[in-house]
Amino acid sequence: MFALPPPDEDVDWLVSPVLNRKGKKSLPVSDSSSSNVLAALSKRQKKQKSHSQSRLPGRGGDVGEVNHGLVAVDGCDWELPCPDDGMIFEEDIVILEDEVIKEPMGRMVQQVPHVSTPAGCQEMLMEFFSPPRIVPVCQSRGWPASCSWDITHGWDANNPHDRQRSFQALDELDPLMTTLSPECTMFSVMQNCNKKKVDPRVFARRLAEAVQHMNLCADICKRRAHRGRYYLLEHPSGASSWHLPSIEEARSMLGAYLVSFPQCQYGLKAPNGKPMRKLTRFLTNSRHVAEEFSKKKCTCAEHQPIEGSCQGHKLSKWAQVYPQPLINAIVDCCERELRDQ
Repeated sequence: MFALPPPDEDVDWLVSPVLNRKGKKSLPVSDSSSSNVLAALSKRQKKQKSHSQSRLPGRGGDVGEVNHGLVAVDGCDWELPCPDDGMIFEEDIVILEDEVIKEPMGRMVQQVPHVSTPAGCQEMLMEFFSPPRIVPVCQSRGWPASCSWDITHGWDANNPHDRQRSFQALDELDPLMTTLSPECTMFSVMQNCNKKKVDPRVFARRLAEAVQHMNLCADICKRRAHRGRYYLLEHPSGASSWHLPSIEEARSMLGAYLVSFPQCQYGLKAPNGKPMRKLTRFLTNSRHVAEEFSKKKCTCAEHQPIEGSCQGHKLSKWAQVYPQPLINAIVDCCERELRDQ
């Protein structure tokens, strides 16, 4: 049995209930909903309060020159904002309307009988900006995991209420690891080359949305670090998104690692069988993720360029899908973090 320690006196370990101006919980769940997930999670969370306590992930030791510890950002309150308070993103302020949210969005995958996660953690892993890829592997190994938040499964990151729903689930489920894979199109070198071919207003709107998605990812990384959990943000190594202010701030957090690796070493291949290099970068606070992916070096004699099409498949879309060995390696790292507790 693996368990997490009780909260320090200066850390708000479990987010307090969010109240509206009338003193009532602001995010009730409909009793009639067939997917009344959040209510069930609250019951599960009460049952797990009796679990034994142990060390916090990464606390109390140095790895190389990086001190792994609980990250607290001065002056920031990472509690879930209620609809009356609004939700603030860098260069974008959205006021949430005061209305009842009846059921969560996102892909809810059927769970199988599972082994225990650390006390306080309801689930092993949660995915953002991704269809179910890593979550099913966690389930196949017996770990509790249920949420993959993605536009292809009804979750729109541009919708403030969808963001509110996912944040509620994130706080309720409190997964050990949260992975984030926002679309990189607007930050690629090729996109900048084609900029003049697109209507300036359309390009500006798409870029603003892409920046907002990255700001959301940076905010989630801070939330998870503040809760003493792990995060993994993925984008191509050459993407300009790594230089956004919100991402640079996340990179500067205590215990953060930045590692790059070629996906060809995890089996990424084009439809014709040629390996695709796709140099990828992870921002993470997991020591095992950093160690696993920093040691991979390309040994391929040649690669298939990620441009154009091959056998009827657009290669840029083809390369967006993680190869299975890469997914397995991420779950392996999560299990290693558990063993270290």
